[in-house]
Amino acid sequence: MCIWYNMFRKREIYKMKNILVLDTETTGELKQPLIYDFGYKIVSPQGEVLFSKNALVREVFENKFIMDKAFYSQKVKTYNEKLSKKEIDIQPYHVLIREFIKKARKYNVEIISAYNLAFDIAAINGTMRMCYSQGHDDKILEKLINQKNKKLLCIWNLACETILDTDEYREFAKTNNKISEKGNYFTNAEVTYQYITKNLDFIEEHTAIADVEIEIEILLHILKNYSGNLTYGLHYGSWKKVQR
Repeated sequence: MCIWYNMFRKREIYKMKNILVLDTETTGELKQPLIYDFGYKIVSPQGEVLFSKNALVREVFENKFIMDKAFYSQKVKTYNEKLSKKEIDIQPYHVLIREFIKKARKYNVEIISAYNLAFDIAAINGTMRMCYSQGHDDKILEKLINQKNKKLLCIWNLACETILDTDEYREFAKTNNKISEKGNYFTNAEVTYQYITKNLDFIEEHTAIADVEIEIEILLHILKNYSGNLTYGLHYGSWKKVQR
């Protein structure tokens, strides 16, 4: 029965439409994040990259007062160097979001995902409110999903329900000191990527497009190796599922 189920699961994955994986680098408070670096890639279920986008949000990145509060704000110099070399764009936020929606439709995206999707959606909506307080919808992503029958998939929650909720992972975490001072197993993207690749030297770059790349690898690894049902929607506190 297990063999037949796995074969069915592989057929199910093969029939999936395309997947959009996004990441945001933010400034401000955790409860009110504002995006300064926005990146996403659209991939097939087999991992073929169909479209890639990375740009800075002009209204946020060019505001020095806001950027002084940015997580990993020491990277601002690196971003300025990339801008001078034309290695990254800087665009108004509404232009970025309009293109995001257009590409999701063009490439027949079925699943929109991120490692901590609830946070990224809060950042997308919060940045819309900050940049365009009147005349713009701050629930634009939810509208896209509801109108076009798209699904939300939190890669963090999926990892916590599958590859991280195992004795093998918990042993890996104990052996390699991937446990917090309070005794909780780490479940972040960096450690998850270290686990699936067995590359303990890997350090997450914390730039949007680089983080998207490892999140895609984590997602595809789970889709290839996990034979259960996928849990869709937004999730909070998924790390608790791994603590045993």
